[in-house]
Amino acid sequence: MNKKITTYNDFLEEKERIKNLHALHKQHVSQHWTEFKDGLTPVGNAFSAIGKMAHRDKSNPLVNMGLNVAGDLLLKRVLLAKAGWFTKLAVPFVVKNYSSHLLAAKGRGLLHRVLDIFRKKPAPRHMSSATYDQGGYRSASDPGYQRPAMSTEMNGTERVSSPHIELNPGQSTNQEPTRS
Repeated sequence: MNKKITTYNDFLEEKERIKNLHALHKQHVSQHWTEFKDGLTPVGNAFSAIGKMAHRDKSNPLVNMGLNVAGDLLLKRVLLAKAGWFTKLAVPFVVKNYSSHLLAAKGRGLLHRVLDIFRKKPAPRHMSSATYDQGGYRSASDPGYQRPAMSTEMNGTERVSSPHIELNPGQSTNQEPTRS
């Protein structure tokens, strides 16, 4: 603030200047915060990789069993046969843990595809769901829809309404009747 506020208009101008300055500072803070978070991304990636090396993904036990067998046979007995005891303990541990995360991510898609084969699928309907409702009749939102004709009868003192259902010529009784 450079000048003294003497009138109401001076007050409104100063208020507007402070609002603009506040918005500018908010924008700078959010920009600096975004840059700071982007700067920490490599650190987060490093901790993620270390976490994958230290802990196993337990979502797929078959993958882990296969990694145990492969790690014992291939790594310990073949590749690290002449290595020291610490190397024989540490390298398979790290390789099994990290590869469990890699294979579990790929195995999820494969597992879902195998499970989809065995899941029950609904019987294919020969009617488009946009035109027909759940019962197989035309829906009221269809432009060609006409309400079914209702026949009314007097049954004692009670009035009974029922839809009029007809079979087309040549249509058997075990086929879906058409409503008129």
